Amino acid sequence: MFAIFQWAYALPNQRGLLRGDQIVGDPGWLTGELYDVVAKVDQADLADWQKPEMRQTMLRAMLQAMLAERCKVVVHYGSKEVPVYDLVIAKDGPKFKQAETVDTAELRRKHPAGGMMRGSGTMAVQGPDKTQFYAISMAILANTILPSVADRPVVDKTGLTGYYDLALPSSALKPPPPLPPVASQPLDAPSPPLEDESIFTALPEALGLRLEPAKGQVETLVIDHVERPSEN
Repeated sequence: MFAIFQWAYALPNQRGLLRGDQIVGDPGWLTGELYDVVAKVDQADLADWQKPEMRQTMLRAMLQAMLAERCKVVVHYGSKEVPVYDLVIAKDGPKFKQAETVDTAELRRKHPAGGMMRGSGTMAVQGPDKTQFYAISMAILANTILPSVADRPVVDKTGLTGYYDLALPSSALKPPPPLPPVASQPLDAPSPPLEDESIFTALPEALGLRLEPAKGQVETLVIDHVERPSEN
């Protein structure tokens, strides 16, 4: 059930799920109990559902409506101070160039194997060795690409406002492995590096950027009320 909240209430600038640490007020059984959800798209909405750029927005709306009806869910958004990473320019400066084009149709024509990123106009072409991003802003990099890899919110502090073409090693874009239990871990400790290459070494080497430990306000979902789902 917890994963349904992660899908339903992800923030507009997030790709995929709301992170678990952004949900406050979990009564406990949300995490421990499992449910099957079977839904059907109304015929009138089918054309929009078949558009990739519409599907995630529609899915979230459907899940929110279901939670309100079946679980009497009441939520609001708040904020809390948490460990974050500031995305900053490294000592030798950026190692990427302005985007050749930001036109979506042109990007599709030039890179037919790529996939458009939701709501941004950015295209990603993933290969075994590197992932190429076209027409990406630093805000998109910080908000949608890096948090799931660095396992912490990322705040754009580069001051760069344009759109750029850049590449990162594909191995550095894999989510980090789960942390083993430890008695205590410093808040400013970076996530453990991957076997191949971590994002902490890839950013300075490939892009001339780096992640700097910091603290910041992060938007959270606060669960005010939730009941176990009613029976069919």
